[in-house]
Amino acid sequence: MRRRMKIIQSPEEIPTFASEKAEAEFWATHSLGDHFLDRLGPIPDAELPPVRPRTRPIAVRLDQDLLTRLKHLAQKKGKG
Repeated sequence: MRRRMKIIQSPEEIPTFASEKAEAEFWATHSLGDHFLDRLGPIPDAELPPVRPRTRPIAVRLDQDLLTRLKHLAQKKGKG
């Protein structure tokens, strides 16, 4: 069964979270409404994080067991 997302219309509706897990659970059932987003306006460039340097792909051969373990570890750490 799919739940309906609760739309957040003001900053006061966003609680202080005790943990990342609590925050993830909240945002799994809530989203920011258009009215809320329209009031925010653009973020000044000075407040944005610096641009990350480009990465370069490389080819590395790994056996299946190591690849499976690495994927599991990456998933636990929230990495792709």
